[in-house]
Amino acid sequence: MSRRARNDKAMKRRHGHNGLTLTELVVVIAVMAILLGISVPTAQKLMNSFEHSAGTAGLIDAALSGARAIAVSSSSNNQEAGIRFQQDRNGDFYMIFIIHDPAATGLVQGFKAVEGRKPIKLPSTIGVMDGSVSKDADLNTPAGRMNAQTFSVIFSQQGQQVTLAVRTRNKNGATDDSSRDPVFNTKTNVDGNAAGMFYQDDYSAAPQDLGLGEENSIHTFYIYEKKRLQEAGTAPYTGYIQHLQKKYVNPYTGQLIGK
Repeated sequence: MSRRARNDKAMKRRHGHNGLTLTELVVVIAVMAILLGISVPTAQKLMNSFEHSAGTAGLIDAALSGARAIAVSSSSNNQEAGIRFQQDRNGDFYMIFIIHDPAATGLVQGFKAVEGRKPIKLPSTIGVMDGSVSKDADLNTPAGRMNAQTFSVIFSQQGQQVTLAVRTRNKNGATDDSSRDPVFNTKTNVDGNAAGMFYQDDYSAAPQDLGLGEENSIHTFYIYEKKRLQEAGTAPYTGYIQHLQKKYVNPYTGQLIGK
């Protein structure tokens, strides 16, 4: 056999060993398609979760800045202002601009909604929770959850975050159903669509304990996914909440830390 024939034969052997058959190529493409099908939804889910959390934090940050500006602009009237986090009767979370007004509400600790400022709705999949929650028992009753998921961040007239006792009430100070305040109102008015979006703080004792009464304003809270909290079942704190990054309100700038 000539040298050229031997070289041609060796090249054919090499090509036969190094190449992929059509069957092998089809198998490789199929495996890649399966892996891609698995990884893309997972990556998209992670991205959506990140975007919801980051987007919500940005929305809250902007609202806190607005509330701080309201407090500073009200310095001549010595009125503290802030943001109230509360659910409507459908379970959606809102941020409500509130201002301290004992004269109108009839309460020393009374806050009412800032007129001309509409409540801001958070994404429907997202909830917020007081950062002082520390055990599952706090969240295993409807009143306990309402208490943990309803809180306020308050700023002084100097623009600093402060701790104050807070009670929200309609702008008329009414304890009966006579007020037509479109924001805070009695349970009867809210449930009957007569007036108001949110229950006022008149329901913290038996026989109708909704977990809404006087509470101190806070400076830490959690942003969570409603579905994940529901999946945690009877261990909502230890099974989910305690693993989240807590959000802190900077006492001097009002901005969120730990976004």
